[in-house]
Order: sequence, then structure tokens, then C-alpha cells
Amino acid sequence: MEAKVDETFGNSISVAYKKSVEVLKSSPNSKCKKRIENLYSKYFSNEYNNSFSDIKYQLLHYP
Repeated sequence: MEAKVDETFGNSISVAYKKSVEVLKSSPNSKCKKRIENLYSKYFSNEYNNSFSDIKYQLLHYP
């Protein structure tokens, strides 16, 4: 993993998830919420919960 010392890695999972729920209300075709849920379940559990919500969302991305 490459990173700069001052990189923040964006929002936490909980912030990104809350934003995705709001986006879904105005853009029903948005896949952001589902993408977060899929990434979350790949690494942590079957469905989103607050157990790991402080982890930065950008750290869940994989190639």
C-alpha cells in the first residue's frame, strides 16, 4: 500500500455509509450503499453494523 504521510484516507465507513443512504434517496440508481455493504461483508461480516465503522472507507477498496 502506498500513501503519503498526510493522507487521511477519506471518511470513515460510518460517514460514507450515512452519505450513501442520503444519496440513494435522491438517486435511486446509486450503487454506493451496496458497494459499501459488499466491501464490508467481504472483510467483516454478512451485513453492515457499527463494529468496524471507524475504519476509513478508502482502506476497504481492492483492485
